[in-house]
Amino acid sequence: MKSGLLTPAVNTMTIMPIMPTLIPTAIPALKNTKEFYIPLGTGTTKSVTYTALNTSDFYFDPSLYGKIKEIYFEMGVRIPTANGRVYAKLYNVTDQHDVWYSEIWGEGDKGQYISSPKITLEKDRKRYRVYLRNTMEYDAYLDMARLRVVTE
Repeated sequence: MKSGLLTPAVNTMTIMPIMPTLIPTAIPALKNTKEFYIPLGTGTTKSVTYTALNTSDFYFDPSLYGKIKEIYFEMGVRIPTANGRVYAKLYNVTDQHDVWYSEIWGEGDKGQYISSPKITLEKDRKRYRVYLRNTMEYDAYLDMARLRVVTE
């Protein structure tokens, strides 16, 4: 070694590409399924009996959606005091009767998303309305209500 001169250390590295292992995965076909969301509004109540949310009135005409596979009534609810439960349902204003299986409920002070089982709406254009109640006379809030229409 010569005095006064530094010899640089040289590191050599060989880079080898890593080949990913491909695992075939089945991806379900969605066909031509589409979802439509129909907003139904918001509201509040202290009533222990069902109260109409007149601002939620809407007309539903199934012929505008093609072949309907499923329809669901969905809502976001909360009771700030966390006392009791809040219930909501759809009402057929045209024919004056409740929509089967549309009653859903939630509880607690945190916002909750709740969905009904599948519901069936009439085959013709009809007017509907959301009704709301709670089990104790505290403010109950319907932060969001909508229909989810799934077509084929």
